[in-house]
Amino acid sequence: MSNESARRSPPPAQLVDAAGWVWRALVLAAGAWVLLQAAKRLYLITLPFSAGILLAALASPLVALLRRHRLPRALAALIAGLAGLAVVGGVGTWVVYQIVGQGPSLLASAENALSDLSISNQQLSALRDNAINALQQQAENLAGPAWTGLVTATETLVGLFIAVFVSLYLLARGDTVWHWLVGLLPRRARAGARQTGPIIWHTLGGWMRGTALVALFHGTVVATTAFIMGVPLAIPLGALVFLGSFIPIVGGLVFGGFAVLVAFASHGWVAAVILLGVLLGLNQFEAHVLQPFLIGRYVELNALAVVAALTAGTLLWGVAGAILAVPLTAAVHAGLKARPKPQPASESARVPADDGVDGDCDRTPNP
Repeated sequence: MSNESARRSPPPAQLVDAAGWVWRALVLAAGAWVLLQAAKRLYLITLPFSAGILLAALASPLVALLRRHRLPRALAALIAGLAGLAVVGGVGTWVVYQIVGQGPSLLASAENALSDLSISNQQLSALRDNAINALQQQAENLAGPAWTGLVTATETLVGLFIAVFVSLYLLARGDTVWHWLVGLLPRRARAGARQTGPIIWHTLGGWMRGTALVALFHGTVVATTAFIMGVPLAIPLGALVFLGSFIPIVGGLVFGGFAVLVAFASHGWVAAVILLGVLLGLNQFEAHVLQPFLIGRYVELNALAVVAALTAGTLLWGVAGAILAVPLTAAVHAGLKARPKPQPASESARVPADDGVDGDCDRTPNP
């Protein structure tokens, strides 16, 4: 037996290397799964914090502009936060008012439009009946447990408060937070963090600003088209498309489907087909013009990587994952792509120009 064992050839080096990579990948996957489960359990913290970080990245140019006019950082952050709350709150209140005011007449128009459809196929009729029954059951379920609605509303308000607080705090004291985070790292990793951190923040800010411009363009075109055709709730539908456009590739189309349904309910299938054609044209224009020009220079991800990140985020965490997947992937890609370069101690202690939240984040923290 000993002679037999001695005559056995050792495993190939490639197989040993592959086995080493496999078990390391399994350990990393297990760690990622544990972190994801913890994030899901603590969704009332993770989601608002993520939203606050993205909002701070979006508002950082406004804070930098106010800082250039010699306003204190805290006052500039407060002005930017109040301006954002005023715009979002005013538009949201007006949208809700319009929906409540025109909702009953729109539902009546939708009922008439559905009744005018000549569905002769038995399977389509059964499908329509099943859909109506499912909607009725959902309505009964929603009407029953008022406690669930109260809990959801409370969690939403708490999440909004946390997101606003996090964004304001980062805009006012982002450099302090960055120094603290870098100080937690091992000493040998701090230089790399100081170089990659601003690059990641720049990528997040570029993605948020580019996506906001794309979403604004989508919402404006949809609202203008609906208004020209006389579709009710034109501006609220444009606002809905604006919010949906923060989900890359499919968000504008999915949320624009509500606009198509409203157009069908109010003006028939011709208006619905026209609005659907506008949405498809917008999607192509975004993919070939807006995305490369407004976002591509900040987020160096190809369409395949965006689709993969979007699909994975949606499967793992639903709508929230779809919104956060692409900026998170872009930030990780930017951090991995950045190559930390050795620099003299005098250069590492130099304070760069102010640029919003990360303006002073490159200073070497006191050991």
